[in-house]
Amino acid sequence: MFQDIHFQTTGVFSSGAATTSYMVVPYNCVLRDAKAIVDGDPGDGETISLLNDSKTIGKVTFGSGITAGAMGTYAPDETNGELTLMANSSLSIVTSDAAAANFHLDVELDPECIVPEP
Repeated sequence: MFQDIHFQTTGVFSSGAATTSYMVVPYNCVLRDAKAIVDGDPGDGETISLLNDSKTIGKVTFGSGITAGAMGTYAPDETNGELTLMANSSLSIVTSDAAAANFHLDVELDPECIVPEP
């Protein structure tokens, strides 16, 4: 049985602009979950979107009136939430335009959905 496979990265919410960063997908797989924690209040209802090949896979959303240490809630996209991510493709991490704050993102890949190379 496979163990959960996690990848972590840090990023920023930037005041006045959305930000984009990237992670390489290590093998064909499906994104199972994502968790994010902030070091300050980025604003109300701010989001971190996860995209692969311009398709939204899911979104982490923060509530209102949050403080440092608050965690966002992940929701997979209704259309592409179960999309197979191909090896060596990129996972784009896009923040909404927000107040300045740092975040730490944990991405969990589904170990039971590792797909063989074609």
